[in-house]
Amino acid sequence: MTNNFIYNKSIKPTVKTIVSLLLLFLLSWSTYGYHQNTKISINLIDQPLDKIIKEIELQSSYRVVYNSQKINDQKILTVKISDVSLEEALTSVFKNTDIDYVIVNNQILLTKKDKNFNSGVQQETERL
Repeated sequence: MTNNFIYNKSIKPTVKTIVSLLLLFLLSWSTYGYHQNTKISINLIDQPLDKIIKEIELQSSYRVVYNSQKINDQKILTVKISDVSLEEALTSVFKNTDIDYVIVNNQILLTKKDKNFNSGVQQETERL
């Protein structure tokens, strides 16, 4: 009888652990796929970057974070995109700029592109 009690007690935490891990996995998986399901449409002509950023924030649940001393948020851009994923929208917005982005949790971090990295890649490509 004593062995049965120990056996039952040891199984319950294992089942709880498995259920907890499964629930955690499902929640993180659904969050990961969310930015792929978010659709963005922007039609702004000759507008400052900060206005485009605000539009992205309005249409998604993401917050854009950047250092305004390093990123010129008054740079004038034209963006015409319709019903595209968040990733496609960001790639389109920053395509011909010196700005790069990273999506972390519910934040989009803007940084300056590393010019040395790009030139190194370009030199490698030219050699091939």
